[in-house]
Amino acid sequence: MSVTPTGLMGDPLLAAQTLLCNAAAFRTYLGVSTVAAARARTYFWTGPNPSVETLPFAVVDIGRRFNMHAEAGGGQNHYVRSGSVLLGIFGDIPEAYRYVNNTHSVTLERDAGVHQLNQLSLVIADMLALSGSDAYMSVMDLDLESGPDRPEFRKGADFDDYYLTVFRLDWI
Repeated sequence: MSVTPTGLMGDPLLAAQTLLCNAAAFRTYLGVSTVAAARARTYFWTGPNPSVETLPFAVVDIGRRFNMHAEAGGGQNHYVRSGSVLLGIFGDIPEAYRYVNNTHSVTLERDAGVHQLNQLSLVIADMLALSGSDAYMSVMDLDLESGPDRPEFRKGADFDDYYLTVFRLDWI
């Protein structure tokens, strides 16, 4: 990435990326061993088109809420920032759960979804364990915004066998 997010609204993007990439379960999920390698697979705003070569990866977005409010403190009033960041996690589907010969299967759909949730549960647990410690952002609330969603099955599509799960992290 050639431009690094900075400032009041950009810093939370970097903080969310740092939290996510330092979660050991996320690095395992990506199949990488270092934070730097995880950062290389975590994008801001938008990522690559999902394909066998690019999956899995994550996208960090600014979210829907950003505010600053003054804390009462006499002459020492200060502003407290809070807001939300969206994490879109694009997951590869193991071969055992992929559509076979472009044939949709309810069983494969269910099993792949449960597999994705199991993996992401480990990632979220690691993130929450790090949250607020050392130099990591403080997550007040974590919500599942959507997913895990598999793209609508399209017979003959080049590639539509992946999962997208979106979380909203409310931070302070």
